[in-house]
Amino acid sequence: MIAAVQRVAALIGKWGCYFLCILHLAEKMLGKFLDPFHFYILAVQARYMQEVCFLDDPAGLFSSLGGGRWRVLKAGDGLDSAGNAYDLPLAYVLQPGELEIDRYEIAGDADSSHFVVGDGVTVEWDPYGDSRTVRLGHLVSKRIFRRTA
Repeated sequence: MIAAVQRVAALIGKWGCYFLCILHLAEKMLGKFLDPFHFYILAVQARYMQEVCFLDDPAGLFSSLGGGRWRVLKAGDGLDSAGNAYDLPLAYVLQPGELEIDRYEIAGDADSSHFVVGDGVTVEWDPYGDSRTVRLGHLVSKRIFRRTA
C-alpha cells in the first residue's frame, strides 16, 4: 500500500490530468487497466514526473507504458508558456499512428488548464468526467504522440 495514499490521490485529482490522459492512451493500446496509484509511484521514481504531477518526460512515461519509443510534439499558435515556438500549428491534424492529448483553458483564468484525450474538436475522454474548463474554455494546445524508430 502507498504510505500517503490520500495525499497521492489529492495530487492526482488536482494536477494529474495530463498523467491520467497518458495512462488512458496506454490502456487503449494495451487493452488493460493501468492503476494510476501504481504508475504514479513508478513515474515519480523514474523521474518522468514530479510529485505534483508535472510531466518532465511525457514521451519517456508513455514509452515505458505503451511499448516502443515515442516522442511528443507540441501544437499551438504563438509561443508556449515558456516562450518557445510550438513544433506544429494548432490546426495540425493527426497522421496515422499518432495519438493526441488536448489542453484547454478558460480565457483570463491562468489556473484553469486541463488536459483531455481528443482530436482538437471532440473530447474522447476527460479524466474529470465533465470538466468546467473544457465546457467553458477553448483549445490552446495539443500534445502529439508519435512513434519513433
